[in-house]
Amino acid sequence: MASLEKRTRKDGSTAFRVVWRENGQKQSETFGPGRQLQAKAFLRDVEASGERWPVGWVKGVGYPPPDEGLSGYTVRSAAIRAIDVNQRATEGSKADYRREVDRYLPEDDPLAEMAVEKVTVDAIHDWHIRLQKRGANSGGPRASQVVSEERTLSAKTRRHAQSRLSSGLNLMVKLGHIPRNPAVGLGPGRSKRKRIQALSVDDFKALLTYIPEYYVPLVQTLGRTGMRFSEATALTARRVELDREPPLINVEEAWKRTEQYGRYERGGPKSLEGNRIIPIDPELAALLRPLVDGKKGNAEVFVTTYDTVVHYNNFHSRVWRPAVVQAFADDAIPFEATIHDLRHAHASWLLAEGVPVLTVADRLGHDPAVLLKVYAHLMDAARNEPALAIARLLGD
Repeated sequence: MASLEKRTRKDGSTAFRVVWRENGQKQSETFGPGRQLQAKAFLRDVEASGERWPVGWVKGVGYPPPDEGLSGYTVRSAAIRAIDVNQRATEGSKADYRREVDRYLPEDDPLAEMAVEKVTVDAIHDWHIRLQKRGANSGGPRASQVVSEERTLSAKTRRHAQSRLSSGLNLMVKLGHIPRNPAVGLGPGRSKRKRIQALSVDDFKALLTYIPEYYVPLVQTLGRTGMRFSEATALTARRVELDREPPLINVEEAWKRTEQYGRYERGGPKSLEGNRIIPIDPELAALLRPLVDGKKGNAEVFVTTYDTVVHYNNFHSRVWRPAVVQAFADDAIPFEATIHDLRHAHASWLLAEGVPVLTVADRLGHDPAVLLKVYAHLMDAARNEPALAIARLLGD
């Protein structure tokens, strides 16, 4: 008798296998994550065929499309295929993208099961209406199973869903299956970029008094270098050159999420510009000296009190968040800053001091154009300078 088995893969996802015996020989067909309904339908077809392969079924492929003019791709399978062939995304990002497909293009969704050749603007519009009405999930690998009806999906989340849809349809255009992408321009619009708030130097100094002493060197490093958290916590002793003049930090590695949820591995920085050399001030060098001296070259500079890698979620919940909440409650800082706000603060301090934009961009591992777009409003003095210059040139 045919049966359906669940199999957990190494990445934590679940595959489904239909198993039966035909003429004494074991037969099976496997269906990937998110295809449980298709596996159950195939099981019924096997049983209806007398415990035999259903007529017309091609192992590993399925039934051929009834219309010879169709490619066989559904919207869902196109979205998944676009993720599989993406050469720029890390395995961790791909895992996130697959979870987004499972959440927003589940196999029982009318748009998800539609042949890509038959997708219309109206079908995509109806899908967006369904997304607007559904509850928000709590995140994580099983987020599609945990839905809150009290919170609706944000515009940003729906843009992520639109991105998965549009990427799949763009691939179909490249493969010649459809003439154009009908999803272009149909996603939620972007709201005006929020102005970045930056801690002042005094705010930063005040916040440091709330940070547990053990982690002050890490927070000082983030504030005094503008490094990303994933870069600072991946920093090893051999990348810190304290005997140079000036002392240097070589940023060449960062923690990257893997396909398995909650697991990380070493990789390169976020962008090509992220590989950089950061001169540091003498005070920071003095803080780092006891953390570097005597360590093997491949040992992390910053570790937990248990001598393990400092992971973002743990640090945020146990160290950063309690400190920030208390500092804000005490009016020591003007807003509840995030860890990444230290990077914004570092950039704003340098720009306010007149450090050239190209130099700041190089230090942060940023594209200069992006830096100007993000931080221009923080340069109040520079913004006023053109008016003052005109007054000097043309004034009476």
